[in-house]
Amino acid sequence: MPIRSTQPLALLPEQAGWAEDYIGQAQDHAPTENKVRKRSSVFPGRKPYASPTRNANASWTRKGLSYIISAVPLIVLALGISVAGFVLYGLSHAQTPLSPGGNTPPTHQTSTAQPTQPNVLAEDSFRRPDQDQWGTASDGHNQWTIDANTKQFFSISNYTGRIAGGQGPLEALTGKSTDNVDETVIGTVNHFGNGVNLGITLRWQNPNNWYKAYVDGNQLFIVKWVNQQPTTLKQMTVPVSEGVAQKLRFRSFGTTLFAKVWPNNKNEPNDWMITADDHSFTTGQFGIRVLEQPATVISITLFSAKVATAQNDM
Repeated sequence: MPIRSTQPLALLPEQAGWAEDYIGQAQDHAPTENKVRKRSSVFPGRKPYASPTRNANASWTRKGLSYIISAVPLIVLALGISVAGFVLYGLSHAQTPLSPGGNTPPTHQTSTAQPTQPNVLAEDSFRRPDQDQWGTASDGHNQWTIDANTKQFFSISNYTGRIAGGQGPLEALTGKSTDNVDETVIGTVNHFGNGVNLGITLRWQNPNNWYKAYVDGNQLFIVKWVNQQPTTLKQMTVPVSEGVAQKLRFRSFGTTLFAKVWPNNKNEPNDWMITADDHSFTTGQFGIRVLEQPATVISITLFSAKVATAQNDM
């Protein structure tokens, strides 16, 4: 006679908690058989148990997505910084527009003060905006005085110091009183004649006492005025063309005065053209002194004055 089971078979330890449960159930008038059923069919409403591998994979997937989501702001920030860096680099290295009809970028003039070199007493390149009178020299600390800052005949125009429309002598002084000085001026005169001249003055005491070197279109002079009395100390025939920039250089060292003139586009002569010896003045200011007629236009593009020494006597 067959033996009937009256109790359900117990789960094996390794089977508990896995996806399938093995359940034995006795049935009336039926042979014993092991039924294999899904957990969900035995325990309604209970979710099937996932395998550990699947749970681990799902956990790592969720963590990976969490890391990616949390990193999104940092990625966006890094991209933003990179784009901004490229934009700034492009702007800072953008090519300067070429000048019309040329292959080189246009130059932009500024009024930035020029650094003063050793032994330089004053220097002016006139590279500043248009203005009435001459104001402050481009060296940044020397002021033009006398007529240059009081009379309408003086102006800055197109980066040039202009003296135009005057009548008679006009003066522009700068710097402090000194003894030994070496001056150079680059200037152009539109028309000579009727006393018109371009000159440099040094050891200037007052309007009636000074030394001056000048050109009048035909000759180079060194003169002095003592108590309003003019005296020609030395002169030499040197033709100077109208409308052509000239360099005029005047130097005092001890009691000796030196002068020479040459076109600005030529090399400086090795020797002084004229020299003179005089004891009338030992110190004074320096600058530019010209004589004009109403139609005269004198343009100055450079003035410099430095300490004269035995080493720079050329």
